Amino acid sequence: MRYDHEIGHEQNSYTPNPLRCIALSLALIYYFRLPTAEDNAQRNDKSTPSREELASIISKSIHNFDEIIQNELETFVNADNFVIPHGVAINQAIREHIFSIVVSIVSRTPLCIIGAPDDIAYIFERAIKREQHYEQNQIDTRCVVFLDEASLPDENKMVLKVLHPYLDDCKVAFVAIANKSFDAANANRMTCIYRSLPSEGDQKILAYGCLGLKFN
Repeated sequence: MRYDHEIGHEQNSYTPNPLRCIALSLALIYYFRLPTAEDNAQRNDKSTPSREELASIISKSIHNFDEIIQNELETFVNADNFVIPHGVAINQAIREHIFSIVVSIVSRTPLCIIGAPDDIAYIFERAIKREQHYEQNQIDTRCVVFLDEASLPDENKMVLKVLHPYLDDCKVAFVAIANKSFDAANANRMTCIYRSLPSEGDQKILAYGCLGLKFN
């Protein structure tokens, strides 16, 4: 990865840093998939290795491994390189997500961003605060909490139960996409649209529309 300040007038003046490349590769493959020590402590998880433990081991071969990664994240993900909407804080999660997404797109490597179900509540709280900010400042903008693949969590664990108070209060818009029906507790709190397979007429409309033609 090269930045503008590393590219001189002569292309031959650039000297690659193999250790930095190796460190970033290790971060994407192993480091980012581990929880932090603080996260383990909050979940009372004493068995899962933490990022700090891995960084300590790797730093024996790559000095200051974790500092290299953090410096790369801060250098790459900032308001100079990306259009960050006003009011969006560039925290550690944003940096890691944007960095990983860019690498995923460029290299065509599949990416999965994993978050605990409790994060849904955090997202709702943030959206509600932003919605209130817009209303107080008479900004004609609505916040929407969008939940994709909402049916993936194990129903037996009731991980979506955290949605109930937010669906009842209706303080912020919420849209979910699922490949199967919600349980009654969630379904009764929202408008549900069952998407049937497209009819022959719908398929014709779609085909004509893709070709830019009118369907009578």
